Amino acid sequence: MKSIIREQAIPQKVVHEIREGGELGDEILAERVSRGGVVREVEGEILIPLSMAKELAKLLNTQVALLESLISKKPGDNAEVAHVGK
Repeated sequence: MKSIIREQAIPQKVVHEIREGGELGDEILAERVSRGGVVREVEGEILIPLSMAKELAKLLNTQVALLESLISKKPGDNAEVAHVGK
């Protein structure tokens, strides 16, 4: 299954009327500040053998552990920083 969704970008600012009782009213479109453009979301799926899925999960878990260890180090620890990816 593959789908492409196109929608307007999320505005930077929207202004609404305030109703009696403090409830949010209709948007005042003239005061909207838009980013312009269109946002596209693409969804897809992959089919791989179970053995490959397990290897991929192992690789991702290793990379997550490495990243977590790098994040937890204090500045000035003089620890070498490994490149994540290769």
